[in-house]
Amino acid sequence: MMPAGGKAGLRRPARLAVVLLSAGWLVAGLVPVQAQLRSEVEELGDCEKLAVAFSRKHGGMVSAARIERGASLAINRFDDKVGSQPVATEYVGFARITEQGASRRLRFICLHEGGIGKAVYFGLFYE
Repeated sequence: MMPAGGKAGLRRPARLAVVLLSAGWLVAGLVPVQAQLRSEVEELGDCEKLAVAFSRKHGGMVSAARIERGASLAINRFDDKVGSQPVATEYVGFARITEQGASRRLRFICLHEGGIGKAVYFGLFYE
């Protein structure tokens, strides 16, 4: 027969093991979600890809888009919806656009879902 102190001594390590194991599973469950979050560079790449796809879909001739990074790029973060579409980030600035072999610098706007989402709108301002 074990003394009462012995039982308590066995229960505490068992409880600690359960707590640590549970915490480990919780952290392990969160890691894949964090790994899926998109970086700002990836989100800008999504915008560049959407510029070409959006142009083609609507009869445009954009064959390449390269967003200028740096001081000319404004990044407005918010969590809201535009209509029914969730938008987390608005990118506004200049992009080097190639159309029919000619390249020019144009203002753009790109709306991105953020997180693990995708670019949902890309617009050019032809001045």
